[in-house]
Amino acid sequence: MKNWLSYLRDRHHLIYIILLFVLCFAVLLYLYPRESAFTFEAKLGGVWEHETVSAPYDFEIHRTTEELSQAKERLEEQKIRVYAAVEEDIVKQIKTAFESEFRAQTLGAEGLREANKDSLIETGKRLIQAGYKKEVLQLRSEDRGEDKMIALSNAGQLRSKKNSSVQSIEKLSADLIEKFANPAFGSYFEASLEKSLAPNYRFSSEQTELLIAAELNSLKKPIREVKKGDVLVRKDQVIGAPELRSLESLKMAFGGDMSDGASGVLLLLGQALLIILCLISIVIVLRLFQAQSLTQPDKVSFVLLLIVMMVLLVKAVTAVEGLHLYLAPLCILPIIVRTFYDTRTALMLHVITVFMISFIVPDPFEFVFLQIFAGILLQFGITNLYRRSQFFASALVIFASYSFTYVGINMVQEGSWSQMHWETFAWFGGNAALSLFAYPLIYMFEKSFGFISEIRLMEISDSNHELLRSLNEKAPGTFQHTLQVANLAEEATRAVGGNVLLVRAGALYHDIGKMEHPGYFTENQHGINPHDELAEEDSARIIIDHVLIGIEMAKKAKLPEEIIDFIRTHHGTTRTEYFYRNAVKKYGEEQVNEMDFRYPGPKPYSKETAILMMADGVEAASRSLGDYTEERITNLIDGIVNHLMKMEQFDNASITLQEISIIKDIFKQKLMNIYHSRVAYPD
Repeated sequence: MKNWLSYLRDRHHLIYIILLFVLCFAVLLYLYPRESAFTFEAKLGGVWEHETVSAPYDFEIHRTTEELSQAKERLEEQKIRVYAAVEEDIVKQIKTAFESEFRAQTLGAEGLREANKDSLIETGKRLIQAGYKKEVLQLRSEDRGEDKMIALSNAGQLRSKKNSSVQSIEKLSADLIEKFANPAFGSYFEASLEKSLAPNYRFSSEQTELLIAAELNSLKKPIREVKKGDVLVRKDQVIGAPELRSLESLKMAFGGDMSDGASGVLLLLGQALLIILCLISIVIVLRLFQAQSLTQPDKVSFVLLLIVMMVLLVKAVTAVEGLHLYLAPLCILPIIVRTFYDTRTALMLHVITVFMISFIVPDPFEFVFLQIFAGILLQFGITNLYRRSQFFASALVIFASYSFTYVGINMVQEGSWSQMHWETFAWFGGNAALSLFAYPLIYMFEKSFGFISEIRLMEISDSNHELLRSLNEKAPGTFQHTLQVANLAEEATRAVGGNVLLVRAGALYHDIGKMEHPGYFTENQHGINPHDELAEEDSARIIIDHVLIGIEMAKKAKLPEEIIDFIRTHHGTTRTEYFYRNAVKKYGEEQVNEMDFRYPGPKPYSKETAILMMADGVEAASRSLGDYTEERITNLIDGIVNHLMKMEQFDNASITLQEISIIKDIFKQKLMNIYHSRVAYPD
């Protein structure tokens, strides 16, 4: 039991990473739809290149999605507006209003006695009562014109009529005035009607929308039924509307809920197998290109979280009616991964994610084709993410790649401009714009997972950074040394394909610990060497301590761990050779404890940290050369690099002998340029 617990304790990171993959598997499997995939895609006017398709079972034929969409647009344009009957006793209200208005109009009128006024009012009320036996409408401006159809709703019953056959307020008023037949008081009657008449049918937006919905639902009803064995489409047949209806209806029937029964179990197993294959592919990609990340739970959780986010994003977009699949900005993934890793890792993870999502989207071929090409072209467009112009250049690349790929696919499949869905380009534009959200996400991931982006590297490489300003003030010689080391390391890293910004930032900070005792380091001395008064062990301890002091300073300044690693490893486990050899000469090798003169390490573990170690040694040693000939510079570089290799300082770094050879050539060229001979100027 104790051995088993020790085994688990020693491998807890591995167990945690395995649990992360299991959790990711469970989430993805849950997000996948419980519907079988229909493997064929059909286009109106295209040629059916597959084998003849017969109905595998009885099912109903429905109108296609395109037909329903067109029908909805047509109904929206030509929709019949509904006028609903007024529920209250409108006639009673109108008669009351008419009486009040007529009395007000005729107040003080000459020759009109009260009895005659009452008689006229009763006459008006009878005319109004008779007039309102028909529907009276106040037509909206869009319902007027040539014989437009409207619908009248009363007690749940709908009747369609032409607008010319209904009675308007204006027409009713004219008829009532004509029937009143009392010219002496006609003006009073007309004025009273104008202020009291109201429609008994009013426009109802709710019932109008319900009518449209009802008509759409009627269109969604099956057109006919297909029997098992009926031929739906034959090989090499041109796909017309009937064939397209049949295939889409089969697709809907085929893609029904399969969460229950034996079919559901097989579907679940199939989805599980595909997800497992994709997760294995992710492990392989990380193992090949980011082996160190595969041992760090936070880095693994970053990759898996990003993939799950993309799947959730697609699910969310497709779940909202009216949004297009291509609005989902999947290129956010390669942008973010490229920022923290490299181009190969970003592209491969993008491809795997696209394949994972293709299992849950319609028309997967077109989707995969568009997304993969966008991801490939994007990698060319985001070479320098620390430049603000790259933010918008990446969006432009995304839009252009989507657009050109979509046009190409449609030209091949349709062979006609008329079948091009031009509104899709608007969705591509929205996709490109949303991809800009990758940049605030970069900052969030940087803070959450301890990454360091190119933008952050540019910020901390600024010579106005507090630590670098202090280094320049307290140890100006060391500051100049770090600048030269940074230049050497940067050129060498660029030549062998490393992270140039990272190695430059690491070089600028690798010797900040010398600020504590600047006078004890040769580059800051001016004729006085304080080591002359110290024992060799004490001198070695001061020199070695600049690494530990530098680490503490960097942590206090909250520099990223990737930068602190350059401070830790730039001397590896080498010795302070000058003081060690002096001690051996003075006391004898047996009396000297070698560990007192050895740096604590660790050794460089990456290409960049190994390059910095070489650049630091070469630059420091080159200052002691009296004669800067090509031969002496070459011998110096070879001697230092070979000594480091002999001491096994590069055993943990992912650097090859060929790359070391290239680096030595770069150092030689740079030092020759720095120390080139000059013409002697006259006094």
